[in-house]
Amino acid sequence: MEKIKLSEVERGLPNGIIAQIRGLNTQGEGILETVESFLSDILCARGSFIYNSQEVIDNLKQPGVYMHGDPIIGTGTFYGAHGVLLVLYVNEYTIHIDFPARKNFILVRKCVTVNGKDDWSEWKYISLTDIST
Repeated sequence: MEKIKLSEVERGLPNGIIAQIRGLNTQGEGILETVESFLSDILCARGSFIYNSQEVIDNLKQPGVYMHGDPIIGTGTFYGAHGVLLVLYVNEYTIHIDFPARKNFILVRKCVTVNGKDDWSEWKYISLTDIST
């Protein structure tokens, strides 16, 4: 697979790569937005999060990428440690995806909020396997 630089994507090179995304602004008017701008809120580095209770991690809903230095509460002492947490949030749906450093798995959990009450799933893990090239 060919590696593509973001600057090439913004210029529309090479052919077939999406350079802009069509959407609607808050007034319902059509707009064109660059891929970089579209993803900036989702993939924004939000810094480290510090927690001392399950409530803190459960309330982490601002979309972005967070760093953590300890296992995430609720994953058990075997899982986690240093890593990166990706938070996705749309309306009443929240998804936490944790990428522990130096581990061969990814942790995932989801939340649905109904009538102001959060219903979090248990943490699940996805095992990763090395691919020989």
